[in-house]
Amino acid sequence: MQLRSSLLGCSCRWVVVSLALCCLSCSHGPKLNPVKGTLLYHDKPLADATVTFHLEDGDVNTLPATAFTDQDGSFELMTGDKEGAQAGNYKVTVVCEEPAKFAPKKFSMGDKPEVKDRFKGAYANAARSQITEVVENGPNEFTINLK
Repeated sequence: MQLRSSLLGCSCRWVVVSLALCCLSCSHGPKLNPVKGTLLYHDKPLADATVTFHLEDGDVNTLPATAFTDQDGSFELMTGDKEGAQAGNYKVTVVCEEPAKFAPKKFSMGDKPEVKDRFKGAYANAARSQITEVVENGPNEFTINLK
């Protein structure tokens, strides 16, 4: 009888340990918080821009949170294929591509139109960015107004 209860206790422990390990393996990275915002340029909505939040304490393996702005300048951040961003301090970059104006050439190197950054890289470098935001646990909403 003692042997049987001892074996049952041992089996229960393995079940608990197995469940705990399954829970740990099911967590796919850090907790992400919903982040919505509006991107403005001189107080007007900026459409078709790429907004990227770079985690200041992140390492080379930390995915940045990115979004594309809609016609009204609104955006929702995604980290990889998941909605939201980790809590933390961020440097924000913005790139707004538009068709490049150039003289027509006789020969083309492809069928894709050439594009340029509307801001000539002024907001594109995370190391030099003056745009900072803090993402907190829970829902977040920002308005970024470029001048």
